[in-house]
Amino acid sequence: MTKFAMAVRRNAQPKASRTVLSTALLWVTLIVVGVIIYDKTFPAPAPAEAAAAQSTLQGRATAIDGDGLKIGDHEIRLHGIDAFEYDQTCGLYACGQASKAHLAQLVAGQAITCWARDTDRYGRIVAICKAGSEDIGAEQVRSGLALAYTRYSDIYVPLEKAARDQRRGAWAYGFSPPESHRHN
Repeated sequence: MTKFAMAVRRNAQPKASRTVLSTALLWVTLIVVGVIIYDKTFPAPAPAEAAAAQSTLQGRATAIDGDGLKIGDHEIRLHGIDAFEYDQTCGLYACGQASKAHLAQLVAGQAITCWARDTDRYGRIVAICKAGSEDIGAEQVRSGLALAYTRYSDIYVPLEKAARDQRRGAWAYGFSPPESHRHN
């Protein structure tokens, strides 16, 4: 062999060994299996969860009940409040109907902005919603037509206390909490 051939052979890149190829194949296989397991473990969100993930909804809203709105095709549950059920009465006061009517009045003709926080078990987007700078859930509690839903948030507790102390809305008549009414 000539000196030139020996020099070329010494400087030539070595061929990939069987061990290197096996190791690379093992890593690629592990990555593919990991991606498949991840995809099965964490599936793509359902449509309602995907809408909640968008985080902000805007538009004209209609009242479904005292703590529910509809914007376009999206049903929204107001975060942190529990309004009286539509068929619920508080003494002689039709507090459920009054709650829905008040919410309808708050959103009438307004551009509503809702910030999604979660999705409930019924597939509704749970959100804090405002008409301009006015927090709609806060207004429902402040008026005595909804309670602070402390199972999920304490944000409206001071407003509930003020409504109770000033005997606004249902607080003037006495009532069973909406959650108790639903379970009867």
